[in-house]
Amino acid sequence: MDVGCGQGRDALFIARLGHKVVAVDRSPSGIRDVQQDADSEGLAIAAQVVDIRRYKSKHRFDVILIDRTLHMLATDDRVAVLDSLLKLSRRGAHVLIADERSHMIRFSASWPVV
Repeated sequence: MDVGCGQGRDALFIARLGHKVVAVDRSPSGIRDVQQDADSEGLAIAAQVVDIRRYKSKHRFDVILIDRTLHMLATDDRVAVLDSLLKLSRRGAHVLIADERSHMIRFSASWPVV
């Protein structure tokens, strides 16, 4: 799962390696772009316009990638989103968080960063 996928840079890269990807973002134009690119290349990407604060899924994920997205959320929302994403992860899954170093320091105040 690629959270806050934008136009799909990471989702496309991962799908090109042969993985199925659920890509979510609140930008309709970004989702349109990633889905068009995925469709034109025959990639297994399901792109969805989603407000991640309200995202629900029946799917469970092996990897959840959150690249430069969390800092856009208020602290309370950030914690709630991380909690909800962890519930979407399979046992032994990886949750990868990438962001600017200054943001990661702020995240650690509300969530343990390893």
